Amino acid sequence: MNRRIAVGWWLLAGMVIACSGTENRLGGVENQRVSSANSSGTGGASGADAGEAPVPLYPAGFGDPGSPHTFAAGTWTGYVENYRSADGSDSVTVEFDALSETAVTGKIILGDASAPVPDYSNPDQYLTGKNFGGAPNDAVPANSYPFTLVDGKLTGSRVQFIVVNDEIWDAWCVQQTPVRDTTILGQYGCIANVQYAYGNNECYVGMVGGPRVDCAQIDLCDYGGPCACNATQCYIQSGEDARFDLSMQDDRMDGSVAGLSSGALNVHLTKM
Repeated sequence: MNRRIAVGWWLLAGMVIACSGTENRLGGVENQRVSSANSSGTGGASGADAGEAPVPLYPAGFGDPGSPHTFAAGTWTGYVENYRSADGSDSVTVEFDALSETAVTGKIILGDASAPVPDYSNPDQYLTGKNFGGAPNDAVPANSYPFTLVDGKLTGSRVQFIVVNDEIWDAWCVQQTPVRDTTILGQYGCIANVQYAYGNNECYVGMVGGPRVDCAQIDLCDYGGPCACNATQCYIQSGEDARFDLSMQDDRMDGSVAGLSSGALNVHLTKM
C-alpha cells in the first residue's frame, strides 16, 4: 500500500513508514526438525523392486484439512532473490506458530533477524525532513521488524500470507484520540481536518507562525496515512502490501513475493 499525502486539505507553506525448543525473537518456539518421511519400513527389497508405492514426502493425512501440519511449524530461514532491505540483506526469517488448513499464524522478518527490534513509538525520528512526505517505511516492510502474518492460509502444500507494512505504527496509532471531522460529517481522524503549513523545521496550523502541531500527526493521521479512527478508537488501516505465495516441499518452501518491487520476486526458505 504505497501512500502519498492527500493534497486536497494540506497547505504546504515553505515546502509546497512434539519437542520443546528455545524461544526466539519472533516470539515463537523453535521446534526440532521432524522428518516427514515414513521410517517404519524394514529391511529387504527396495520399494521399486517390490513394486511398492514410493515413500511420501509428507505424513499420512497431509491432504486432510483436519490434519494439522505441526511438523512444519517453527522457524524457516532463507532469502528473497534480487532484493536488498535497508541493511543490504536479502535474508528472510519466518516463525510459524501454527501451520494447518485451519490456521497459519506467526511472524516474519525481512533483513537481519538478529538486529534489535526497531522502536517506532516515536515516529518523529523516522520522518524525512518533517516535510509531509509520509513515513519512509510504507513502500516496503521495515527492516528487522517482526511483522504479523496476516490472512494466512494453507491449501494442500500452498502457503499464503500478507504483511501489512504499516503495522510498525500500530502502537502509536492506538494511543491517539479520535477527532470528529467538522468538514466530512460522520468521519473521524486523529488530527483535525484543517489546513497545515511547514516552515522553519516546524509544522503549524493554518500558516507558518500559527499554532504548532506535531509533524508526525500530519504524516500519520492524514486520510491517506496509516492511522484511522472511529468515534471511540484509532487503529492502523489494513492493506495488502507484501503478498507471499509459497509451495511447501518437505523441509523447503519456494515461491514468490509481490509488493517488494515492481514485480514478483522468488523466495526460498529452509526449515531449521
